[in-house]
Amino acid sequence: MSKNPHKETDLRQLRVAYPALAPVFENDPDLAALFKGRHFVLNIFDGGSIAANSILSASSVLLGQSGSGKTNGLAALLEELANVGASFSCIDSEGDLYTVADILKSVKVIEVKNAWHEEDIYALALSTIQGIERNIFTFTATTTIEERRRFVLNYSKSLFEIADARYREGKAMPHLLVIDEAHLYAAQQYSSADKWMQELLFLFGNIASMGRKRGLGLLMATTRAARLNKDILSQVRMRWLMRAVEPADIKSYRAALNSIDDPNVQWNIIASIPTLPIGCAIFVPDDGQGRPIKFRMRYSRHISTTPTMENYEKYGEKEV
Repeated sequence: MSKNPHKETDLRQLRVAYPALAPVFENDPDLAALFKGRHFVLNIFDGGSIAANSILSASSVLLGQSGSGKTNGLAALLEELANVGASFSCIDSEGDLYTVADILKSVKVIEVKNAWHEEDIYALALSTIQGIERNIFTFTATTTIEERRRFVLNYSKSLFEIADARYREGKAMPHLLVIDEAHLYAAQQYSSADKWMQELLFLFGNIASMGRKRGLGLLMATTRAARLNKDILSQVRMRWLMRAVEPADIKSYRAALNSIDDPNVQWNIIASIPTLPIGCAIFVPDDGQGRPIKFRMRYSRHISTTPTMENYEKYGEKEV
């Protein structure tokens, strides 16, 4: 395992710099009381963990600009969910997360090449929930954005319908729907002629507001916070806020904190965002208190680094 490049002093410096924030939560009794079922723990933080049950049925966001460590944190979460046997579906929009299946054989990678028939998508969603499966969906480079949105809409709708039916039968089981680069499917600005986007926003709003009792959680992650729909952001109850410096992104962070009544708490959290170290986040659960955390490094292969000239020597074919 490679050495963690994050400096050990990052988190300590963060806590000293922002004393108004609550202490890091592995030593926080209030947060320990908030999360039940700690025998299913996710070790996604350096030196700390969180209960799987607190995430699986929650509506949450993971926001961070490019280079903040967002993808690493999301991969660490998927690794831990699979490790404890939790069921999830992940829309891997950029192809950054599917390598989780390389180290956890219970995770399946499903490539979406074109628009599937709705009945096939429903059967897949039913199998996923009933079989407590863990699926990561990837797209080919030639799959259009319309085809992607149509698939995400039909699959997410199927999950919600199945979760609702099981809830009414008293057989609800938790399942987490993870949408990476969620601004592609829940945009703030879109054409009025975009039928798929309108339906997606309506559906995600329903999942965010009604999914918890039905066992269907929603985690939206993006590096383009300013492009993520503000109405959806205002409904989340769990936030992982990583570094961002653009004013438009910061405005979206504020939308995600709208449910916090104390303006001073909001201000302290927002003030910390531009100077967060790489890999660190302010974790804000439903109690409204911000807690600085640092994601552990992912164990799966990270493939989204920019190619350098050193790769010529590694992978190039030399002339004889």
